[in-house]
Amino acid sequence: MKKYSVGLFLTLLIPSFAMAQWVEFYKSDNETSFFLESKTTLTKDNFVFSGILTNHSQPQSIKNEKGALTNYQSVSSTFMYNCQSKQYAIVDSIYYSNANAKGASFSLAPEAPNKVKWLTPKKDHLSQNLSGKIKSLCK
Repeated sequence: MKKYSVGLFLTLLIPSFAMAQWVEFYKSDNETSFFLESKTTLTKDNFVFSGILTNHSQPQSIKNEKGALTNYQSVSSTFMYNCQSKQYAIVDSIYYSNANAKGASFSLAPEAPNKVKWLTPKKDHLSQNLSGKIKSLCK
């Protein structure tokens, strides 16, 4: 049942990136800005889901699913925080050719909810900053 509720949530969340309201929560030394979607969701399983938007000041490159090098300047991701273990995972990401999730886009295959890689936030790091903002939503 848990697998289906996460999948359904992701299906509903992905289209919301276009209409999301973003709040900047971190800016790196290389001028990369990170934004948290103002609306987040706490599931009955005590997971918090939120959209994350990353704007790079300079174009970046990544290999797409066909192995071709593709440029992008922003990424919208689904962030999942486990309130019990205090760990997080990036569940899905969409890469855009322009800032603010605009322009041509592509995505890599999302991880199945039961196969996501759970990470522990590092001190004085972006993930610590983000997790600190999200964990206040936990019960």
